[in-house]
Formats: sequence, C-alpha cells, structure tokens
Amino acid sequence: MFLRTCAELGISSWSAKLMCGKAISASDDTYVHDAELKNDFMKISGVLRLFPKTIPQAEDKIKNLENAIGQLENENIAFKTRIGLLQKDFQKIKETVDKITMNFHLGSIKELSLIFLYSLYCYSNSSILIGYY
Repeated sequence: MFLRTCAELGISSWSAKLMCGKAISASDDTYVHDAELKNDFMKISGVLRLFPKTIPQAEDKIKNLENAIGQLENENIAFKTRIGLLQKDFQKIKETVDKITMNFHLGSIKELSLIFLYSLYCYSNSSILIGYY
C-alpha cells in the first residue's frame, strides 16, 4: 500500500524504497547517505497517517477528559489524607477502648475478689454462728 501510494503521488521508487526500508540495488547504495527524503515524506504523510488528524471536537473532549483526570487526582489526594487521619483517630479510639476494657476487667476482678472475701467472711461467721447455737 505504501509503495503504491508513493507511485500515485509521483515519488520515485528509489525514495519510496528508502522510506519503507526495502533493499536497494548496490549501484544506488552510494546515494543513500545524501538522501533528501523530507519533501517526499511530507507528501506521503498527508495521505497515509498512522494516527488520524484530530478534529476540534475531539481535541475539546481530550482537554475535558484531561481536566477530569486532574480533578480526580486531586480528590484522590484529599481522600488519602482524610483516610490517613481517620485511621489515626480510629487507632487512638481503639487504644482508649482497650484501656477502658482493661480497667473494667481489673475493676471487675477487684469487685469479684471483694465479693468472694465478703462471702468467705459471711460463711465463716455463719458457721461460727451455727456452731454457736
């Protein structure tokens, strides 16, 4: 397709072969180092393109998408910061709850110990009283 398009545009077969990387004859090999292919390339690039020319509406859409991506990146940064702060706050709350729970358990153990001692006291006094009667 490339060589056919070059022929239709009036580009010499020698220039066309150089541009597409085809082998050239040894007699033409001496001219390769001085090859001026820029004008021929400009002719062919106007017809054959790897990427189509963008239309103005597409450029606007691309700019809008780039702006939207930028806004999302900024929001992600803000969310990451918020999440980090919430994780720190959660950790502090967890540590506080753990301390309260531990103190509660210790308090419960103290209360149970006092109840146990009191019940022993009451039991020993009651047995004394029972033995007394």
